[in-house]
Amino acid sequence: MGAERTDKWQGGILGWIDDRFPLSSMWNEHLAKYYAPKNFNFWYFFGSLALLVLVIQIVSGIFLTMNFKPDAERAFASVEYIMRDVEWGWLIRYIHSTGASAFFIVVYLHMFRGMLYGSYQKPRELIWIFGCMIYLALMAEAFFGYLLPWGQMSFWGAQVIVNLFAAMPIIGEDLSVWIRGDYVIADATLNRFFAFHVVAVPLVLIGLVVAHILALHEVGSNNPDGVEIKKKKDANGIPLDGIPYHPYYTVKDIVGVVVFLIFFAIVV
Repeated sequence: MGAERTDKWQGGILGWIDDRFPLSSMWNEHLAKYYAPKNFNFWYFFGSLALLVLVIQIVSGIFLTMNFKPDAERAFASVEYIMRDVEWGWLIRYIHSTGASAFFIVVYLHMFRGMLYGSYQKPRELIWIFGCMIYLALMAEAFFGYLLPWGQMSFWGAQVIVNLFAAMPIIGEDLSVWIRGDYVIADATLNRFFAFHVVAVPLVLIGLVVAHILALHEVGSNNPDGVEIKKKKDANGIPLDGIPYHPYYTVKDIVGVVVFLIFFAIVV
């Protein structure tokens, strides 16, 4: 009975979708039939955790945006409103702010693992480059988010960073005016930072994450022993030294996610 239902699903709704969108092939290529080395250790949790924290930040950020006012006169008051009057607003804000710190901790550990096992070496140079670009985008995203509450620390933080750009030869002055949107840090500046934080940088970040994962799956994952599993394959093209990522590593990732969420909840 269960097999019949599975066949109906695969030949019915799933088949209809597959005729119009490569859902099954994407699932197989990137999870079910994506072969990973057999000797992954706990260091390999942090890539999946970084993706989890990205989702947490996007979801919590959406809810914060519903009540935040990107206006120089009302921004700080709107943050107070979120903390005091919006139902569970304090929790959402703490999840978002704690998630920002957790993001960098997880990314630093992920980068350390890459350096530890030589994930920047041939043929994985592009994976490393995309990863470094993700890190730079995260720094920009964190900076813009830090300024949005528009308190004293936010205002003077914006002043310092914009003045760093103003110190550049020839183009510095014009560039700083363009960043501020005015000749002084004002309402236009906050609106620009809000647009960068909520729209521009997240779009770049998501695109870089997709490119990072696609590049990884094209050349294959590195491993502690440095074994290239794609070099030795059987008659069906399956790596002899690899195992399917799903379910073997998805189960382990779930364990890592649960442990991470416990610590995350304690900190929040």
